[in-house]
Amino acid sequence: MSFFFLGVGANDKVGGGLKNGGAAEGLRNLDRTLTEKGIKHTFKELPDTDHTWFAWRHFLCYDFLPNLWK
Repeated sequence: MSFFFLGVGANDKVGGGLKNGGAAEGLRNLDRTLTEKGIKHTFKELPDTDHTWFAWRHFLCYDFLPNLWK
């Protein structure tokens, strides 16, 4: 795999509810684990956003797609 990308809205609670932090907290933990294991990846967290099309579009257009052809 040449490009491993993780992107999440900082306020994204999908998948876990308020009790365990949802997607944002889960991806922060995954980022920390991948870093500790020395696995090359890119992690982006978009401030003040949730699980919305705005966040998906931002990551797709500005972070994910441009890196596929590097």
